[in-house]
Amino acid sequence: MARMGQGTVLIAAPTPAIQTTMRSALPAEIGHVYTVSSVTLALQKIQREPVDLLMIYSPLTDSPGIREAIELAQSRNIGILLLVKADVYDQVQYRAASAGIFVLARPTTRQAIAQTIGVLLASQQKVRKLENENALLRRKLDDLRIVSRAKCVLVEKKHMTEEEAHRYIEKLAMDSCITKRETAQDLIRRLDHFP
Repeated sequence: MARMGQGTVLIAAPTPAIQTTMRSALPAEIGHVYTVSSVTLALQKIQREPVDLLMIYSPLTDSPGIREAIELAQSRNIGILLLVKADVYDQVQYRAASAGIFVLARPTTRQAIAQTIGVLLASQQKVRKLENENALLRRKLDDLRIVSRAKCVLVEKKHMTEEEAHRYIEKLAMDSCITKRETAQDLIRRLDHFP
């Protein structure tokens, strides 16, 4: 899980001066910060390595970046902050809010940017924690499914009761110093293909 000091931030702004100003709003303990001037370069960077936070100062040199930001937010777990001109704020906010993108109208204050970044990074940490927990639960569920399948094979092929099959898998796993999942997979391979 990315902590504040480990996070990766990508700043997409049309000029080096704006990039520097946006960088100054980041917390001091942030991890890696990269800067680009176009949507094309931002997308290439995101393809090459994970990014926790994308800050876009719209418009960029090749595109406003709004459509691409919405597509990224819908396809990846990435916090996105869009800074847009005040006259288009309502329209962009309407389009971007449902994708979970934070939008600030320019001009804005460094404090507003810093506060929004803090919220975005904290949200990213929570989402990553939930993703990790979800992956662990999926793995456990998959383990149970495989062990249950092995029990069924033992009941069918070796005429064991479900309880006997369960104990057999546990004992075999302990004796072999491997997991119940590995034991179950081995049993399925060996027994499921024979009458």
